[in-house]
Amino acid sequence: MLTYLYPRGSCCISLGEKLISLALTLDYCLEAYRNNVFSTGILMFHLIVVFTYLFILLGVGVHKSKKVNTQSDFAVAGRSLTPWVLVGTMLATWIGTGSILGNAGETYETGMAALILPLGGVLGILILTRVAGKVRAFEKITVPEILGERYGQSARLLSIIALVIAYMVIVSYQFNAGELCWKRY
Repeated sequence: MLTYLYPRGSCCISLGEKLISLALTLDYCLEAYRNNVFSTGILMFHLIVVFTYLFILLGVGVHKSKKVNTQSDFAVAGRSLTPWVLVGTMLATWIGTGSILGNAGETYETGMAALILPLGGVLGILILTRVAGKVRAFEKITVPEILGERYGQSARLLSIIALVIAYMVIVSYQFNAGELCWKRY
């Protein structure tokens, strides 16, 4: 939820994920209604709650978008976030359908040993807290820009390629998790 209230730019990514979640919730409600699980009153209540949440989300997004004047405002919230809000934003951005369902499924299949999977994210946040001050001194917005200034243009190009491949993988497992939800309900 912090993603929508504080950073001025990161709301776009999480808003897309929330819209997918809302669509799956609506589909689940309609399917339950068709199978006579819900009465009409309960279905309408669910739909009202979902659409109220959606319109509040859109309203906050429109209101906050009026404060965006520069690329720095959009990409890094004008560098005005407190550490706790930044950590909350990073967690809200990282935690998605794939990580929730993937970790739950892996834990179900392999046992409690799979609970070590989320520790990578925690370790990453701890490392970022140690590096953040040095990175902020660069006054850059993206990781490729930082690497390009520090190590040259070839490092910048390699990091762009690595990020594109990584995000293709991330998007693919989000779609796989969404498909599993869709088939289940």
